[in-house]
Amino acid sequence: MTAKVQNTWMACCRELNAKLAAYKGTPDSLKNEAKISYWAARRYLLLGAKKRTKTADLLCIFFKIDLVENAKVQNAQLDELTRLIENVWDGTPSHAALLARLIRSTRSFTVVERR
Repeated sequence: MTAKVQNTWMACCRELNAKLAAYKGTPDSLKNEAKISYWAARRYLLLGAKKRTKTADLLCIFFKIDLVENAKVQNAQLDELTRLIENVWDGTPSHAALLARLIRSTRSFTVVERR
């Protein structure tokens, strides 16, 4: 079983900056090929990417840089989480909704380690 997870922006940014540095075209050609404004193309070619923006995402798409990666679900951890939920959940729909909301609230936390 695999799940889609976001690549870290720092890894994508490094790859994007390397591709921008190696790009042999003009700002005008990058504008046409990547579907971004001329001034954005010029700025990215001169200064590179720093922050994740809509334009940076478009450039990642143009340069075929994956913003998501496949992460293999660890069956032992999945079994442990399933057992934990079975032990904690009282069986009611409202408690299930509360547990689901609690789990979703952790989405903003990132884990650096990948397996």
